[in-house]
Amino acid sequence: MSLSKIDALVKEVKQTNKIDMKKWKEFKIGGKDGLFECNTAKQILKVDGGYFQYITRSGFNNGLTRLVKKVDNKINEENCLTIGAEGFFAFYQEKPFMAGNKIYVLRHKRLNKYNGLFICSVLNSIVEKYSYNNARILERIKDEVHRLPTNKKGEPDWKYMEWYIKKRSKKMERGLSKIDASVKEVKQTKKINTENWKEFRLIDIFPDYNHGQRLTKADRIPGDVPLITAGQYDNGIAHYVKQNKNNKIFKDCVTLDMFGNCFYQEGKFICDDNVYPLKNKRNKFVGLFLTSILNKYINFDFKKQFRLKHLINVKIRLPTNKKGEPDWQFMEDYIKSLKYSMGI
Repeated sequence: MSLSKIDALVKEVKQTNKIDMKKWKEFKIGGKDGLFECNTAKQILKVDGGYFQYITRSGFNNGLTRLVKKVDNKINEENCLTIGAEGFFAFYQEKPFMAGNKIYVLRHKRLNKYNGLFICSVLNSIVEKYSYNNARILERIKDEVHRLPTNKKGEPDWKYMEWYIKKRSKKMERGLSKIDASVKEVKQTKKINTENWKEFRLIDIFPDYNHGQRLTKADRIPGDVPLITAGQYDNGIAHYVKQNKNNKIFKDCVTLDMFGNCFYQEGKFICDDNVYPLKNKRNKFVGLFLTSILNKYINFDFKKQFRLKHLINVKIRLPTNKKGEPDWQFMEDYIKSLKYSMGI
């Protein structure tokens, strides 16, 4: 399957008709009149190796950090949403689990895997308002207000949310099954000889670096321009928004976020102030090569956040030419060779 076909397929999977939000309304998450029953999870801090899920404040991998030995009186029931205080992100838990410190559980009798994933995406749309010094603690979660689709009675439309995620899941499954073979082929590519590689300062590789801007809820009007925020999925795209005259617009460059996630962005985009666009004068293929290198070198998390000031201290190893300069042609040719191996 050619990369051009894969690109078209991925684009189709990512793009859906814009949701009609006219019938959406605001709901308070917890508290007396809230939508969810919100509580702190049963906690256990000392754990031994085993085969039972252990959810912590991580913002990655659904909050799962390791498998541990089951302790019967510390088990939290499945079919709920979890949020870690400093992990910020909401996840749906399909199986029973044990939890570390400051894990909060949201439950509702109508919740299931599909509408749960829908609500997670809504809850995760505001993670940039939190930080390690402004944690997403239980009382703040209860006070959050989010817009959700409603039925004729003005209640949350659980059936619609379930239908929407099922529809998206089927489309993605079809796409992924076609992509799997090509991805496997790329992963089996022979390792690069790195004997002639040397270190370069990141600011020399990307002399044009910047940061996004703080965006309020009012700035996030649905539109067709990708909004890049801090996150490890979907190329960092959180929403598609309408461009306005005050937006910083970036185009065709690498983005690096506060957690060290790195992506190449093709075309124009907007990003928040936790994302740093990095640009040099090279092309898309070089950008994709550099992205893969950066994802290996930069490893930040919710405790040790990457900021623009850190750029000056970052060095990465790159292939060099006979003059000892970065071998841009090799980088371009290597990425193109992967495209060729995939059928072009």
